[in-house]
Amino acid sequence: MDGYCRYIDCVEGEVHVGYFKDDMPQGKYARFSLDGEVQEQGIKEEDELVKDYEVMNFMTRVLK
Repeated sequence: MDGYCRYIDCVEGEVHVGYFKDDMPQGKYARFSLDGEVQEQGIKEEDELVKDYEVMNFMTRVLK
């Protein structure tokens, strides 16, 4: 995955939304359970959540 992507992980029962580079989260990112509950959101660089904040819009720019 590269760029803005959304995917459903049926094995883990999660939905991932955000920006990716080489299949890893890179930038705005949110992870939800299949019932819509937010599991994690903010700025993510690969496996590390750099900044925890509520993502209101994936189209506006955010500075770290």
